[in-house]
Amino acid sequence: MEDAPGPRLPRMKGQPSILPLEAEAAMITPGMLSDKRFMILVIEDNRDDAFLVLRALKAGFSNAENIHVSGKQELEAFLAVGTIPDIILSDWSLFQFDGLSALDMVRGKGIDVPFIIVSGKIGEEAAVMAIRRGAYDYVLKDALGRLPTTILHALEFQEHEKLRKKSQALDGILSKTSSLSKSPEGYCLNVINFLKETCPEIKLGILLCSDGDSKIDRWLGSRRIKGTDSGSENPAIFHRTMTMGEEKLGEVQISSPELLSQDQSGLFESFASHMETTLQRMVSEQKISAHVRNISFLKMISRTINPTMDFRTVMTPLLAQIKTLLKCDAIRLYMKEKEEEYLSCRAQDGFRTPFLENIRVTFGKTNVGLAALEQRIISVPRIDETIHDVAFGNLIAKEKFIAQYCAPIIIAGKTLGVLEVFHRGNIAHNPDWLILLDAFATQTGLALDYNSIYFDLQKAYLDLEFSYEATIEGWSTAMDFRDEETEGHSKRVSALTTALAARLGVSAENITFIHRGALLHDVGKIGIPDNILKKAGPLDEEEWSIMRRHPLIAREMLAGIPYLDPSMDIPLYHHERWDGSGYPEGLKGDSIPFAARLFAIIDVFDALTSDRPYRKAWTKEAALLYIHDQAGKLFDPQIAASFLDMIKG
Repeated sequence: MEDAPGPRLPRMKGQPSILPLEAEAAMITPGMLSDKRFMILVIEDNRDDAFLVLRALKAGFSNAENIHVSGKQELEAFLAVGTIPDIILSDWSLFQFDGLSALDMVRGKGIDVPFIIVSGKIGEEAAVMAIRRGAYDYVLKDALGRLPTTILHALEFQEHEKLRKKSQALDGILSKTSSLSKSPEGYCLNVINFLKETCPEIKLGILLCSDGDSKIDRWLGSRRIKGTDSGSENPAIFHRTMTMGEEKLGEVQISSPELLSQDQSGLFESFASHMETTLQRMVSEQKISAHVRNISFLKMISRTINPTMDFRTVMTPLLAQIKTLLKCDAIRLYMKEKEEEYLSCRAQDGFRTPFLENIRVTFGKTNVGLAALEQRIISVPRIDETIHDVAFGNLIAKEKFIAQYCAPIIIAGKTLGVLEVFHRGNIAHNPDWLILLDAFATQTGLALDYNSIYFDLQKAYLDLEFSYEATIEGWSTAMDFRDEETEGHSKRVSALTTALAARLGVSAENITFIHRGALLHDVGKIGIPDNILKKAGPLDEEEWSIMRRHPLIAREMLAGIPYLDPSMDIPLYHHERWDGSGYPEGLKGDSIPFAARLFAIIDVFDALTSDRPYRKAWTKEAALLYIHDQAGKLFDPQIAASFLDMIKG
């Protein structure tokens, strides 16, 4: 104990005493601390010293609740109540007690608040030991003027530590959820659930507006707070709209139990920005996968329908697949009767009522007949607002349909039938959905045109094949346009790749697979954020780590599409190197697929001979010399030799 203990301050037995304070000196600089009330616990056994410390606190902080305890028993009683102060001030030498013991008691209760030693004569060695044990700082009793500033710094440090830990927790949530989720909705739900476990005081709500291939309007997470749109100025609510170009992906609403500081708003802004980037990648992947899946299915329709098979046996499962891809609830196929101006229902899927053999619709009557007569898609988002006959009204009532769409099946300018789809819920369709409906109707019509001769069917198949190839080229061109520095790159490398493959004696069928793979080699970059893909200078280590994921993204996007399986070697392995120094799997030598070894040489050659924002194009001679020097290191030596011979002529 530093001085002989004076008379103890009055207190109730077994309880900490709260010392009333008189108005004292002027306040410290305004604005240094918010108006939020906070609690200071003072551990001091000397009455006079306690009075001086409490007076200094009163002079410095009008919004502080100052609680005084004078010894071990009172400190134990205070901690037992469960109240957690914002900061603790403790004498170094106490009666049968000391500051380090008090610090250990506090930390033992899991209380991690700033702990400041206030002492009359603490030595430097003791002060260093206290700080190493977890004390924030120390103030001498003959320099109590430093106390308010030290407290301010301690509270600010504590706040920054909370933000740092919260930032780490949020970063951890984002990194875990992006790898665990395969869909935008799954990702959002994972983020919400992880946030509940890690930061339960933060309430997160997400409005998801797109799942990749259709528009939705789904609220996930905590209750939506009214008046929190983009213009909201509620100081305890963070709100942000997430977009991709002009498309709205969704909204993020984060509510906090306290008013948001500038640092907290910045933290939430960064969190929302990371979410937006991840959703952009996921939505892009979903869109391209949906397009590939739909085109692949269009191709399959003509192969599935066989005139020698029972019509309904073939059409019912086919309609079920179309229903799934269109995300509708029910679907019907009407066919025109020969030499008659009416349609008969030949197959259906998704209806709760039994199939009716005798459903007949006259051209121009009802929405189905109108689509057949006028040869256009009839869209009815609200069936209950249209006029219809009694039978159709009964069907709508039983099935609880809300929306109806009728697409005519037209072959050679003549109506062959109508594809009718229904929804039981409100759906906001974009133009692409109507195009897809029309494509399914058209392709179904092509497959059902029994009067077409073999060559007409073959031409339809070749046209579809051409459309599929054109779509792949379209994706390739779109990727080049997105990455402005590589415009035209995909077409150049695909032409060189097929030429070299032919020179090496590759079969015509395999050259086709190689050509498709070359066009799609960078399709995985659709999942790379623009700030990395379009960066004007070299990428840093973290950015390279993200960029190197594009082969794996390509595999995820194109997986499960049989049409593209033989072409996957180039998109997945074109960055592998002969000596094993490449990625994503570090394959070496002949373990790298042949097509990828061939393409890697041409990809590097074209990159070297093209301008980049951070360097000029190499000369053709310099690029060829590089290929020559790296043969047997980065490149297959035999393929490299053939490539050099081909280019040199």
